Amino acid sequence: MTKPIPASAYAGKDNRMSDVVYERLLDDILSGRRQAGEPLSELALTKVLKVSRTPVHNAMLQLIKDGLVKQDPNCRPVIMGIEAKDIIEIFEMRILLEGETAYRAATLMKKNTLQKLQRLHDKTAETQPRKKWLKGWADYDAEFHRAIAKASGSQRLAHDVSRYRLLHRGLNLFGFNEEEAPLETLQTAVDEHAQILEAIEHGKGRAARSAMHTHLRRWQKFFAKLFEDKADSLQDDPGLIQFKRKSV
Repeated sequence: MTKPIPASAYAGKDNRMSDVVYERLLDDILSGRRQAGEPLSELALTKVLKVSRTPVHNAMLQLIKDGLVKQDPNCRPVIMGIEAKDIIEIFEMRILLEGETAYRAATLMKKNTLQKLQRLHDKTAETQPRKKWLKGWADYDAEFHRAIAKASGSQRLAHDVSRYRLLHRGLNLFGFNEEEAPLETLQTAVDEHAQILEAIEHGKGRAARSAMHTHLRRWQKFFAKLFEDKADSLQDDPGLIQFKRKSV
């Protein structure tokens, strides 16, 4: 069942209430707590989440745009399933958006921001206990992409990057956990981050964009393959995710 959103969840100045609601609903959909075909009521959600109507409405609109919820005229919104092709499209958008932010950041990122990311990178590259390393990686990865998007100098670009990053975080729910995390893929991602930061440090916009493209395409292939490989086995498991079956 969906739980209320605590005030601490949106206490940070960078957390918009609608984003918090969006992420909670995304979590419910991908985890299977809310299943494909289930209708959604904005009024009911405001009571369950203990928030006002506006952020729920905005979150619902975003889920509809992302194809995770469908609403026909004069009908309640209904949860949709998800396929590998949806993952590919999500990452195609990230590649377009974040390739551009990396290109711009190469000339616009402030030195202190770059140095902060480099320190976070060095800390993440250190050998640590598995659980601690995974938590550190997740925090660093979020800050890495957020800082580069912000350094692009475009609020619109940064906002769209943030939206697709929320989707990425949702995919991580079933993509890996503490016991099954693809450490080799994650360690490769750390190396790819280093290449992006190096290009930004030397003001090489095209190299930064290319390195970001390579980085995101690797994740695109990883998640698309994961969906393809596990769709049938996970189809009937309510504890994980609801998949759309391919038409035959």
